[in-house]
Amino acid sequence: SVQESAHLRSGENEIDRLEDEGILNAGQANSLRVKLAAAGKSLEKGKKQTAINQLNAFINQVLSLVAEGVLPPEEGELLIGLAEDIILAIS
Repeated sequence: SVQESAHLRSGENEIDRLEDEGILNAGQANSLRVKLAAAGKSLEKGKKQTAINQLNAFINQVLSLVAEGVLPPEEGELLIGLAEDIILAIS
């Protein structure tokens, strides 16, 4: 739906910003982008459970980046919130 697409775009924009600001390196940013893109493709195909699994993988990576001290907690919460909003919307 439009709402999920907007959340995915917001997530991508946040990742771009974090990379531009030097908080995430290119590899970390790309890894997060790939997970969001995969979830978006799964949603387009109507594969909701697959999308949820991909979004949970995204959340787990964000949590790891916060735990490693790479990502500030507030940035992590923002990204996780976007992913959780999508999960709630499709569940």
